[in-house]
Amino acid sequence: MASEATEGSGRGEPFFGSEFVSGSIAGACGVFFGHPLDTIKTRLQTTTSGHASSVQCAVDMTRREGFRSFYRGLSWPLLSKSVEQCLIFGLNEKAKRFVPLEGDALVVASGALAGLIGMGILTPVYVVKVQLQLPPKERVAAFRGPLHCAQFNLKKFGVRGLYAGLLPSVVANPICYGVRFLTYGKAQEAVGAIGVDNAAAAQLIGGGISGMATWASAYPLDVVMSKMQAQGAQVRFQEGSPRGMAWHVAEMYRSGGVRSFFKGIGPCLLRAFPVNAVIFLVYEQVMSWL
Repeated sequence: MASEATEGSGRGEPFFGSEFVSGSIAGACGVFFGHPLDTIKTRLQTTTSGHASSVQCAVDMTRREGFRSFYRGLSWPLLSKSVEQCLIFGLNEKAKRFVPLEGDALVVASGALAGLIGMGILTPVYVVKVQLQLPPKERVAAFRGPLHCAQFNLKKFGVRGLYAGLLPSVVANPICYGVRFLTYGKAQEAVGAIGVDNAAAAQLIGGGISGMATWASAYPLDVVMSKMQAQGAQVRFQEGSPRGMAWHVAEMYRSGGVRSFFKGIGPCLLRAFPVNAVIFLVYEQVMSWL
């Protein structure tokens, strides 16, 4: 686990809130490595373009919108990922102090609690991120930036618009972050067991594996969440009230079967390894300096 990996390093007790600072820096670094693949994942999950693969989606984006389309809305994910990891790492460490469990159960419970609280706070951030990543032809408005997008949702739907997809989010994220921190610790132990005696290598490998496990653990719920978050800005959903989780699940199954719940998983997992490897490495290194 992140905190356990830094124990015994010889440094003094970190200052209060150091986990939040380290998580913030780590999250920002991770965004630079993963935003293009995240954009492809979101396109595959939410649009009706019919791309058969992530490669086809990438080629089409480059041809129609140019290379800059892969970094559309980068400023918002840069901020949001920094805030997300700030909350997740910080809340995870604080939760361990009052959750009455030990060992692996404590790791899972504290990670799940951090995910539940963190995503409850961050849902509006991800509504905006998803809508900014939609192709221009499918958006009902030409958003000038994150604030304009947020204002659009508030004006049209009220606060409810900024919390679209909250239900699948609060179900998925406790699972994801419980798995994340448990897998990170176990992966580090496995790396040590095969004779790799290098802390940075263990952090990179452990972080990468934990990132892939995080996404794989509840990916179908993430697809449903993305669809619910995108619909407020999509032309095809402008008539009537926003559709709920049950409608999206039924529609996804009707139109594409089980496979529709795993659209975009390839670029998602491909992105998850390097991004989370960087996040955990940077987190651990910054924690060792503070």
